[in-house]
Amino acid sequence: MDAALELVGTPTLPDTLAATRVHGVVCFTGMLSNEWTVRDFYPIDYLPRGVRLTAYSRGAADLPAEVLQGFLDAVAAGDAVVPISRVYQLDEIRQAHVAMESGSATGKIVVRTPARQALSADRLMTTKGTTMTSYQVGYFVGSLSSTSINRTLSKALIRLAPEDLEFSEIPIDNLPLYSQDYDANYPPEAVALKEAIAQSDAILFVTPEYNRSIPGGLKNAIDWASRPWGQNAFDHIPAAVIGASIGQIGTAVAQQSLRGVLSFCNARQMTAPEAYIQYSPEVFTDDGEVTNEDTATFLRGFMSEFRDHVARVLTVLPRSS
Repeated sequence: MDAALELVGTPTLPDTLAATRVHGVVCFTGMLSNEWTVRDFYPIDYLPRGVRLTAYSRGAADLPAEVLQGFLDAVAAGDAVVPISRVYQLDEIRQAHVAMESGSATGKIVVRTPARQALSADRLMTTKGTTMTSYQVGYFVGSLSSTSINRTLSKALIRLAPEDLEFSEIPIDNLPLYSQDYDANYPPEAVALKEAIAQSDAILFVTPEYNRSIPGGLKNAIDWASRPWGQNAFDHIPAAVIGASIGQIGTAVAQQSLRGVLSFCNARQMTAPEAYIQYSPEVFTDDGEVTNEDTATFLRGFMSEFRDHVARVLTVLPRSS
C-alpha cells in the first residue's frame, strides 16, 4: 500500500511498515494497545528501506484547542451547519475521492447510489420496534444572523415534530447573488443547493420579516433553486411556511410575500394552519425548548399537520427517484 494510518500502536507497527511500499508513508496516530514504546529500537533494522514513518498527536499547531472546542460547542447547541460541497453520482466516485484528498471541498461530499428510491418510501424503526414511513424535510432559515430567533424557532419545531420527520438544514449563507449569467455554468454552491432540495421530500421555510417582506438572502436562494428556466427545484414539492418576530403580527406580511413566490414556483403549500409566532426569550430557550405549554401544543399541532400534508401530496405526486 502507498500510505497507512497506524491506530493500534507499537505491537502492529512493524507489520504496517512491512506492508507499505518503498517511498510509502506510515502515520503513527493511535495507541489502542496502550503500549507506548518500542523495545531495543534500532532504526536501520526497524524501518524498511525507503518507507517513511511520521506521527500525529493531539496538541498539533494546525488544530488549536479553542477551534476544536468551538466546533464541539456548536454541535452541542445544534448550530453547526456543514454545507454540502457537491453531490456525486456513484459512477463519479473517483472524482469524489479526488476532491476529498485534494482538500478542495468546502463542505460535505455526498455520493448518491443509482437506485435511490423516493425518500417517502424510506422505513424508520420506532421506539416500539415497529416500522413506519419516514420523510426527509429540508428546511431554510431565512435569517443569516448568528443570533437568529428563527433559528431558535427551527430547533423548537424539530423538537416537537412527529418522529417520522427527519430534518436537514439547507444553508443559504454561502450563495453569491443570482444572475442569469450563471445559468450556463452554475457555481458549486448553487448546484449543492438544488441537489439538497432534490434529496428532500418536503421543504419547511422558517423566516423573519424584513421591511414587510422576506429577507434578501432567502429570496436569492429561491431564485437560484428555481433557475435556469425549466429546472425549477420547487416544482410540486410539499412546503410549509412559518416565522417568528418580536412584534405582534409575527411575520404575517413576510409569509404572504413568500407564499406568492412559492405559488409561482409551483410548490404544494400547506395553507392551514397559519403560524405567526411572537417570539419571547421566556418561552423559547436557545436550544429550542418551548417552556409555554400552549405554545408547544400549537407548534406540535402545526408540525403534525405538516406531516399529514406531506403524506397527502406525496401520495398523489411522489418525488422522482
